[in-house]
Amino acid sequence: MPKKVSNDKREAVKSGIRSGRTTMDISRTTGVSKWTINRIRKEEKNIKARNRGGRPVVVKKITNAIIRLKLRQGLLRTDSDAQLFLRSLGYSISKRSVRRLLRKIGFKSGIKKYKPFISYTNQKKRLKWCRDKTSWTVEDWKSVIFSDETKINVWGAD
Repeated sequence: MPKKVSNDKREAVKSGIRSGRTTMDISRTTGVSKWTINRIRKEEKNIKARNRGGRPVVVKKITNAIIRLKLRQGLLRTDSDAQLFLRSLGYSISKRSVRRLLRKIGFKSGIKKYKPFISYTNQKKRLKWCRDKTSWTVEDWKSVIFSDETKINVWGAD
């Protein structure tokens, strides 16, 4: 069982964490191990983690939510549309950054799969055919040949 850290040392560690000092620096000045310092950091919910640096995010979370909504509604279709929308909101952002942003909020890029066009009339005919067959029995369906439009030779090869 580890030794209990005195209240004075604990407060010194907390003040070091609040001031943004590194774990090793706090350890050197207080004599408390780095593991104990990290445990104190986890125990204290109100102590904010030290800023790790890096470039700040350009687009805010609320704007990400709006973009996600507009993409799902179909109001934005491409990364160029998203870029124009962001520019209209006052963001100066490149297309590459927009793509990165879209990936971050859960959208993947890809080529739309080709689906043959079915006219409105043909849709109605297909639906009518299906509804006519709802009462068919298994015996009725046995008289139907299902084919994937492959040529079938009954009397030998071509």
